Amino acid sequence: MKVSGKSIWSSHFSPDGNFFATGGADHIVRVWEVNDFSEECRTLFNPTPVREYAEHTADVLDLSWSTKNPSLLLSAGLDKKVTLWDISSSKPVHTFEVGSEVTAVAFVPDSENYFVSGSFDGITRLWDISKAAIISTAKISDNITSMRFSPDGEKLLVGSFKGKCFIYSLDNSGLHYTSVMTCKNRYGRYSGGRKVVGIHFISNSEVLITTADSRLRLMNLDDFSQRYKYKGHVNTQVQMAATMGEEHVICGSEDGKVCVWNKTSKYIPSINPKLLGRSATHNDSFEYFQPFGGVMVTNALFVPSKVLELSLIHICRCRRLLTCRSRWSPYH
Repeated sequence: MKVSGKSIWSSHFSPDGNFFATGGADHIVRVWEVNDFSEECRTLFNPTPVREYAEHTADVLDLSWSTKNPSLLLSAGLDKKVTLWDISSSKPVHTFEVGSEVTAVAFVPDSENYFVSGSFDGITRLWDISKAAIISTAKISDNITSMRFSPDGEKLLVGSFKGKCFIYSLDNSGLHYTSVMTCKNRYGRYSGGRKVVGIHFISNSEVLITTADSRLRLMNLDDFSQRYKYKGHVNTQVQMAATMGEEHVICGSEDGKVCVWNKTSKYIPSINPKLLGRSATHNDSFEYFQPFGGVMVTNALFVPSKVLELSLIHICRCRRLLTCRSRWSPYH
């Protein structure tokens, strides 16, 4: 699969596994149809996108599919707009004018009528699609860099430029602040905090957070403890969200690698690890490969199980991983 040669900032499979969407520095949202790995078709995607949407006039930074209606897709851009697409159509359903560069967007789980957007002005906006109106807002004194809902929709995590995750609840009256979680080192070069560039929920209480200090942190939202920290990749400048499968964590890297960690390392001693200079919760044992030479990899994600269930053919060859190449862009 080849696009424009420019950076891909966001990529997501649709909830039903039938489509894959990308958005990036060429301002275009592309939707690809996922193949079923039949005997006649041995590639994951059809070579030509089924949709190419050119409504945005600046970088597309985030995408979100509706879990209730898998044909609905949201795109957020630096042109200060969020656009709603129905992939059955070649034209946008609606464009929402935000008033600030939009860095993050997310459908409310199990809804096709409500979504949230986050932007450089520090405002999280809850939108009613049917009314094309904002129905609730929440503001922080920092740039918003990412956001995601928990699977049950009860928690919204909003990541900031200074390495904090603000936690909100959502009910019929709107957004409500509940707590804040800091994701940074206690000392060293990045002890002041670095921007949250990715949020990936594992469950309603566990979330994998990617920060621009070349660290991934698996956090527990019940007690706000850090369960594991992963390092080995390079990420100090661009959007780069890690994801987790059943047993492994993967993430791209600015030096062209795709890094793969075990969720729990087999090489960290379980008895008195500090005596050996190691922490039982820090995992820097990883494997990597370079799919595009030294070209930066901004996206690496597991192929969903729903796609793999279509057929077991070709799994070894594709290694269950999908990567997107990138060229560095100065927008960060």
